[in-house]
Amino acid sequence: MNYQYWMDKGLVCYRENRIEDAAECFQSALDIDGSVPILHLFMGLCRGIQGRHEEAVQYSRKARILRSDMVEAWQQEGESLKVLKRFGEAVECFNKAVELDPESENLWYWLGECLESLELFDEALKAFQEAIRINHEDVMAWFHLGQILAFT
Repeated sequence: MNYQYWMDKGLVCYRENRIEDAAECFQSALDIDGSVPILHLFMGLCRGIQGRHEEAVQYSRKARILRSDMVEAWQQEGESLKVLKRFGEAVECFNKAVELDPESENLWYWLGECLESLELFDEALKAFQEAIRINHEDVMAWFHLGQILAFT
């Protein structure tokens, strides 16, 4: 069997919200070919959903090492680092992600949240403004923007 069989089976499990089964399938695929970045990304997604964020970081990091232009890997690593309250590292990931996909309102928003957590309010303000530029109806970006302007 090749890795594609296990990846496809893992995707079916993932779509059915059978995350543990999906992770087992993705791991089987990785055991066959560990050089496929998307497999590491899928494992990271599973581990993040399972609350195993340290592992999610490792899988996401491996995915982006294998393919440095994979914005989803940078995003996923940033999200897990944010949950782990490792905001400085998360900022690095989100900065790279917005460099690769500058029109993603979510990436700008998450970058803003991490910068705000680090009390880098001027930079956070700019990130939230970018999210709002992309989607003028982003209520949470407006909320954070207002918080920064009101309290700094």
